[in-house]
Amino acid sequence: MLLGQTYFNQRFPPEPGTWGSGTRSVELNGDAYFTNRWSASNATGFTQYQFCKIDMSGNAIDVLDSLIDTNQFVVFGPITKVEGGGFVEVGSFTNYASRLQYFGVYKLDELGFRNIVVDTNMYPYIYIKRLIELPSKNLILVGDIREVPGSFSAQHIVIIKTDSLGHQLWKKTYRKSVYDWNGECISLCPDGGFIIGGAEVNYTGNDSFTRGLVMKVDSNGTHQWHRFFGGHTHSSKPVYGISTTKNGGYAFVGGIGLPHWGGLSGTGISPWVVGLSPGGGVIWADTLEPSEAVDSRWNYYSDIEMLEDSAFIVTGQFHVWDSLQTVPDKFRIHGVLSKYSSSGERQWLRKYRHPEVPDESYAKHLLFDVDPTPDGGFVAAGWLGPSNDNTQDTWIIKVDSFGCLVKGCELVSVPLTESSIASLKVYPNPANDVIHFDVKGKHIHEPLNLQLYDITGRLVRTQILKQNDNTIDVGHLKPGLYTYRLNETYGSFVVE
Repeated sequence: MLLGQTYFNQRFPPEPGTWGSGTRSVELNGDAYFTNRWSASNATGFTQYQFCKIDMSGNAIDVLDSLIDTNQFVVFGPITKVEGGGFVEVGSFTNYASRLQYFGVYKLDELGFRNIVVDTNMYPYIYIKRLIELPSKNLILVGDIREVPGSFSAQHIVIIKTDSLGHQLWKKTYRKSVYDWNGECISLCPDGGFIIGGAEVNYTGNDSFTRGLVMKVDSNGTHQWHRFFGGHTHSSKPVYGISTTKNGGYAFVGGIGLPHWGGLSGTGISPWVVGLSPGGGVIWADTLEPSEAVDSRWNYYSDIEMLEDSAFIVTGQFHVWDSLQTVPDKFRIHGVLSKYSSSGERQWLRKYRHPEVPDESYAKHLLFDVDPTPDGGFVAAGWLGPSNDNTQDTWIIKVDSFGCLVKGCELVSVPLTESSIASLKVYPNPANDVIHFDVKGKHIHEPLNLQLYDITGRLVRTQILKQNDNTIDVGHLKPGLYTYRLNETYGSFVVE
């Protein structure tokens, strides 16, 4: 069925007697959207998982089937549409009696949960985050695992191949440093291998950190290479979404650790999207510009999809600064969609909230999954709250090709940040010997302090700029990605 242009911004409260509804995925199949949402029972505390159908206008939700975890803790990953119809998803289980964990693969159709295959192996810890279907209809699962008992035993990325029903064919684990490795996302490569996104994490003491990780393996799961993104000084977010590109490279999303803005100590995190060469080198990158000091736990991109024209659509969440409010109520979290060209140029960015959620500092609008729709638009899913009736709700939005919830919003330009800098052009990008910072200001009275940081977060250069064009020598810098801070404006560029 070919869609006409549709728009909606809908919240779906939890069922009566439960609290805390939310989802991490939405799929269009035929003439309806499908999602798996969770909610918690007020009486027992048990979590209920519901497989749901939503009509094309976003007005009605129909619960097709549900599961309740009465004797174990269950976490479900996103649903994935499979060839031939229906969906598949994976659940990670904790047995309350033994405290051991295992996983299961669920096939679903419009009649509900079908063909449930539970793996018989038990582990001290296993959490499957994502799965993909192969052309053979076999499945590839990715997540984290601890196979040795003990809270401080090593954590590895795990990749599991199953048949089409979920029976395990092989399992591989990966950890190539002294720190723990987490697996978050996976994509099939043209050579039949896989590109995996995740993180290297140190959980211990004052030296704890997280930095992004991308790993390439062949079709049998043999490790080929891996790359880290971010440093130990300024903790980042994992690589939450990854895609192949038409030129044989990759693009990923997450959050990059930056020196804390606003003069406070510690680390801030900004959503970023990065393009990689076939060998994992940085080709381009873009970060959103935080304007003030905020708690940035929810400041990251969470999903990326390549479109038919080789462009990318990404989603996530971003702290929004309201200069008219008093601290700490200046900040709230809005959902974000942004479109990038194949070369990494940001074409548009939109922020979203629901009108029935008070726009206050504690309010959250979180988006975790985005998919293109046949009308050229996009559908995105997550959760929000607390709403006017004090619930946390499943949240689904449907926008057009410009990210608009109402037709014509692309004709209005909205600035991203409060700043004395009216416009900033940084070129050429990538740069070789020099790079230009062309600054136009509005009532600039303070010095324009430029700080450059390498991929590890190390400060490599400082300089005072003037209004208009400034030429910066970068010929002495090593090739790679660099982040800049110009007063309260942030961005990045690549040195070749």
